[in-house]
Amino acid sequence: MKAFIGILFLIPILMLLMTSVAWSASDNAVLKGTVLDENKLPLVGANVLLKEVYTGAATDVDGRFVINVKPGSYTLIISYIGYKKIEEKVDLVSGQEFNKIFRLKIESFQIGGIVVLGERELLPSDAETKTIILAG
Repeated sequence: MKAFIGILFLIPILMLLMTSVAWSASDNAVLKGTVLDENKLPLVGANVLLKEVYTGAATDVDGRFVINVKPGSYTLIISYIGYKKIEEKVDLVSGQEFNKIFRLKIESFQIGGIVVLGERELLPSDAETKTIILAG
């Protein structure tokens, strides 16, 4: 009988907790996306960052990412080594799911010429050779 009363007491508490979790989850916005290269191939491990709150994620094997954040206006930064960085403003609304495909372009740069200087000769000019023949 005591166990039954204990269960009846716990049920309203659990329902209250579940309701508060559901309300707090609806206060967030969801930012989803896919990061691809110029050939529409996924970029695995691309960095995705919301600048204002320093919250971010890395893309998975399919180039996808998901970030749960409070509603607001953010600067989204997407970067990957060897590709041009994307910075884009996004406005997220409570309960909204923002989903977009981002395409990064290869970024190349040219370095200056390479100069090789030699300061000494490979073989000295006064090199002597000796040949010894040993007969059996």
